[in-house]
Amino acid sequence: MVNYYDYYHYQVELIKTEYTLKEYAVYEDSPRTPSYKNFLFDLVAISKDKKEIIIIEIVNKRHGNHYRKRISMMEELTTHPFLHHYFNVDKDAQILVDFRYIDNRESEQSEINAKIQEKFSDDNIAIILSERIPPLYLNNEITATNSFIRDWIYIARMIRSMISFHRTQNNHHRNKNSTLDYFNLILYEFDIHPLEQINAEVRDLYTLYSIVLSVIEGNKVSELEAREMRWHLKYLQQQFKIKTTSERNK
Repeated sequence: MVNYYDYYHYQVELIKTEYTLKEYAVYEDSPRTPSYKNFLFDLVAISKDKKEIIIIEIVNKRHGNHYRKRISMMEELTTHPFLHHYFNVDKDAQILVDFRYIDNRESEQSEINAKIQEKFSDDNIAIILSERIPPLYLNNEITATNSFIRDWIYIARMIRSMISFHRTQNNHHRNKNSTLDYFNLILYEFDIHPLEQINAEVRDLYTLYSIVLSVIEGNKVSELEAREMRWHLKYLQQQFKIKTTSERNK
């Protein structure tokens, strides 16, 4: 059974990544001031030029009347002057609402898997490979789990983007497969040895992905599991940089 709380936070991490890539500053559960304690949004994204404030709300359509009231309230808040002041943007900055709908019904594992895979867009591989990987935080189970999930998101984006790059270079059409299906294809097409073949102490990415699913069900990861995901991330980043450079120089 999917733990709704953890699935919700998984979606939050994906959306934060999406807006950060677009160079928005992203804030969670804001604003947090006594004056505006009743105005807490799931996420708020501010454009780099500060001309756009995007309120991001994750809502459950199955909550019926409650979700409709939530939407109505959010739309009314877009006209509230305190937002411009709180986020220090021009009074003419545009305020938009981005609603993301999720469903907390119990699902089969395969259905959950499909939903997760679809969240990753095919970004430009050069941009992704140039991104700075955030530090690995292992203070406790919560920080280790957060780092573990962030690293998986980064790996999944790299894999998707690598496939797009390869097929653009070779005039192939894209098919809709899972991230790990694409991972297998990349290993074959680019003659990359998976990390576990080089370091026998590291578990394969398929095993770690099963842990991703368990996190969504409410479990936490160990320090070792977080480190293993980071090792895969650094290794694949290095290999993809080598292979993309080689492909472009052909």
